[in-house]
Amino acid sequence: MVQLLTHRQWQLVSYRHKINKVEIDVIFKKANYLLLGEVKYLDSDWRAFERISKSQVQKIKKTVNYIRKNNPKLTVEVYLFFVNAQAKVRFVCLDDVI
Repeated sequence: MVQLLTHRQWQLVSYRHKINKVEIDVIFKKANYLLLGEVKYLDSDWRAFERISKSQVQKIKKTVNYIRKNNPKLTVEVYLFFVNAQAKVRFVCLDDVI
């Protein structure tokens, strides 16, 4: 996943970064865009959305609102990355959820 994004000219800013007591797994930046990523490893694809709780989504939402408020010139996007045992990456944008 990191290789995919760096290949697409995204710069890895931070790994396992805490903002307001919430840990963000990966943070990437490209121009005025900030990408926050929550990474979940899967043993089975059908369990994907069981891997993130509603409370975790709410914490991420508060963190994103905090970043957007303090950095109005940045466009902030949040993604949930699923990595399976074969290292295949699937992702979902959480902006509609949060």
